[in-house]
Amino acid sequence: MNVLILGATGFIGSAVAARLVADGHAVSGPGRRENGPMSAGCVPISPT
Repeated sequence: MNVLILGATGFIGSAVAARLVADGHAVSGPGRRENGPMSAGCVPISPT
């Protein structure tokens, strides 16, 4: 499942993103980084 998380690089969002990625979901979220994927801790987040 594709999941959009607002605040994916924050304290709670990063834990949610890590769990979703571990369960096999594709996680994306808005961010400030222009080139390349963002990360929430060690979890890659696709920019929107």
